Amino acid sequence: MNYLIYYPDLEAKTNSESEIIVATHSRFTDIAENITSSHFSELNSPEFNHLENFAPEYSSKDVKNNSKKDITNLTVPETIFNDASFSELKPQQKELEFRDKKPIVAEKKIINSSFLESNNNPIPENENKPSFSKKGIEIKNNFKLLMVKIKLKNSSAIASILVSAKQDNSQTVNLGEWLLPYNEVIKILKLNITNLPDGKLELITSGFVTHIEKQKIHKDSQLGLVFSITDLQKIFNINAKFDSTNNLIILDAPWFEEDVKEERKENVQANENYIIPPRTIPNNQVKIFTTTIPLNGRIINHLSESEVISGLSFGDAQNTTFDVNAIFRLNSQITENLTKDNIFTVEQTGSYLQLQMVRTTSESTINIKEPKTLIGTQIQLSLIASCTLPGANPDSLCAYTPSLVTEANSLNPQTLFPTKFLQPSKFGEVVTQESFDAIKQPGFQLGENGQQVGLDLLFPNVGSTFENAQSNKTSVARNESIENRPAGFYSTVRQVIKVNDTEAVIGRTVRGFGLVLDDKNISLNTALQLSHLIFPDAEPEITGGVNPPNKNINRNLFFAANNAWIPANSFTIYHAGIGRALTPKKKLIDMRQAAAANFESMWFGFSPVTKRTFISIFNYELTSPSRMINSECAEGGSNSNIDFSSSFNGQNFSTQTLNNFYSQVYLTIFNQDANLISSSQFTEKTSYVPHLSIGGNITGAEDIFRYYGGILAGDNVNAYLGLDYTKNTLRGLTYSVAGIAYTNPDYDYYSNIKANLSQKINLSKNSHLLLSTGLNYAFDRDTNIGGIIFNSPINSVILGARANMGNVSFGLLNYFGGILPDSIQNTLRTDLTIKFNNNFILSGYYTPINESLSRSRYGMEAKFKLGENQNSPILSFSWNNNEYKLGTDSGNNNLGVGNNTFTLFLKGNF
Repeated sequence: MNYLIYYPDLEAKTNSESEIIVATHSRFTDIAENITSSHFSELNSPEFNHLENFAPEYSSKDVKNNSKKDITNLTVPETIFNDASFSELKPQQKELEFRDKKPIVAEKKIINSSFLESNNNPIPENENKPSFSKKGIEIKNNFKLLMVKIKLKNSSAIASILVSAKQDNSQTVNLGEWLLPYNEVIKILKLNITNLPDGKLELITSGFVTHIEKQKIHKDSQLGLVFSITDLQKIFNINAKFDSTNNLIILDAPWFEEDVKEERKENVQANENYIIPPRTIPNNQVKIFTTTIPLNGRIINHLSESEVISGLSFGDAQNTTFDVNAIFRLNSQITENLTKDNIFTVEQTGSYLQLQMVRTTSESTINIKEPKTLIGTQIQLSLIASCTLPGANPDSLCAYTPSLVTEANSLNPQTLFPTKFLQPSKFGEVVTQESFDAIKQPGFQLGENGQQVGLDLLFPNVGSTFENAQSNKTSVARNESIENRPAGFYSTVRQVIKVNDTEAVIGRTVRGFGLVLDDKNISLNTALQLSHLIFPDAEPEITGGVNPPNKNINRNLFFAANNAWIPANSFTIYHAGIGRALTPKKKLIDMRQAAAANFESMWFGFSPVTKRTFISIFNYELTSPSRMINSECAEGGSNSNIDFSSSFNGQNFSTQTLNNFYSQVYLTIFNQDANLISSSQFTEKTSYVPHLSIGGNITGAEDIFRYYGGILAGDNVNAYLGLDYTKNTLRGLTYSVAGIAYTNPDYDYYSNIKANLSQKINLSKNSHLLLSTGLNYAFDRDTNIGGIIFNSPINSVILGARANMGNVSFGLLNYFGGILPDSIQNTLRTDLTIKFNNNFILSGYYTPINESLSRSRYGMEAKFKLGENQNSPILSFSWNNNEYKLGTDSGNNNLGVGNNTFTLFLKGNF
């Protein structure tokens, strides 16, 4: 169970900046395969950089344009540097613990206002005279009063006002320090003002809203309360310039358009259902965690930019593959409105195009060449005597052995055993005088003029020994071929939040359309995608009232929406859900006091299903001619001492009873050099099948309970039901349990239970120790592939520890083999990460103990940030050394092969 957690500050900062912390909660089963490298951030130490190795703690991930697999979301072999998935969100149960720390990867935006931070009063009527409990800051300067004209750039109205300024020969001097009367600015910008309970002022106009502290409004000895030109830029995002020729100040407010304002005024008059009709909210006035939505393995929000991750994967035993994972924001907008019955609504819409490579075929081939010395034999026999068979002429000679001859070209290359024997004559056949004369010649003879009597049998491989004259060592080679295919998806998102005075509701709808090129189900999947056109949007309902809306929304509502069950590595065609949560009556200092939120949803899309085949073949490669070891022969007639017996169809014939006999007996033993070449091929072919899932969750401040079920419509319909529960405490203790059951389990989708437990121990401000343990047990996984049962252990019992000390992180992880059936063998893994500066991080790992048949022995990764900005491109290079144990050869020598794999990725925003 993977969660994405957002921890915004509990209270607004005095500098009006909002910081967001993102973390992940990884599964214990991912620990051995993923030692995640740090992301570049503003954190002074890599305190959270690797904690997903010992889930369920937290690790860093990018806020903006996160991907489920980040750089390793691409279809490359799993390495220790794979990032944890980003498919779900988690509540802020650790918010108090982390709120004084710098964000892991923080989006810092000047957020003067948000619909989450507004007061509980209704949107006010014009109230241009705030009440001040303290005097403004007295400004002392040498400026003089001047009468100037002033106008908004997009307005035709011009006013004359007194300003405190100074000029030198008609040239502006220190324009940023010019002072404008407070009341005149309010009038020109048509601002509505409300005194808030926290002592701040809320200033609202069409297309703009902000909060300011009263103490920040300056006081001039001549003009009274004033704004400086610099204040206008900081508070209202207004740029000003002075036209000395016309003695005119021009204010450029991007959010102000005269025509739009007039149109909105008309709409208000025409539509009496709104106190505030629908209007667009500037992006810098909306907090990221309220707009964060998972989309096909990525995390998007209203500030998401287009992002491209491209890379190469290659190795000394692997083909080179090109990977790309890109998302392009086509459009995004947030609007708000307030109805007469005091329902406050915020609607987020956007459309995105995603392009990526997905793995469709993986083929691993292992070739073993073992030197052999083959032992062979040749048997040659014949018996000729006077005919005594019924109906035969006693004066003739007959063959008393069946005629059977090995065909020279019929040897099976896999065994060198004959597959075809010739029978040129029958038992009892009369032997011609010519054949008899030829048979009496030295050496074994079968006959003459096409007649062949007797047995001539060749068996080149009746046994073997290890080694041969050419080699005494077995050679092993392993190669992997990976094939990726492009996938493209166009998606739209719509999120609606409605608020009254007691609760808030959320409705989320995601629609997608796309394909995976050359997928075998492309026709079916394309047809099914049209179904999302008939499905409705999720429209949450809430009751209005006379009381103003309470916009202090329970943040668990957003976390619950993102905790919805979404199948991993899948593409969304339709996802719709509705959630609800009670709103706190006042801002909470302890988030544990927040009520739990619930969210129920339906998901429909395509999920990967992999078919596996295994083929194993072997054959002999002869590398030398045969060498005779021993040969015994005897040949003669009645005057010899040959004793030969033949039995045919229950009748026995012997030289002791036959007249005029002649017999040949030849036996040869020889050896020959050869190589036994064994080749095995394991192939995985992935296609995408329809997948329907329904689920829900209850997300509290410290815990999450999820329930879900669904159906995978592959060749075999596979239905499932699952539950999971996670609990985090402010004392640093985290535990979780999960279980899922399938009706038709296979190699990938199987029933299992999991349990995790971890404890964080703070050592100092910048260091802590994390202890963890976990269990994973799969009880019906199908490992039968092509009639062969594969030893593919997945069960595990683990114990881990990690020390994070400033810019250094060191971890140990141990798997205990033999406790559970089919468990991962005894393994001890160590890793080390050093953050040299904000632009360079180096990570490495080593496994001193690993009894598994295949293992990654050691590796490293280097990450470079190519710039000083948060969104500067990141270049990542990683190297892994892997080993595969393949048993022993006939000489009792251990067989194995190692290889090196490399990945190179570049991630950039634009």
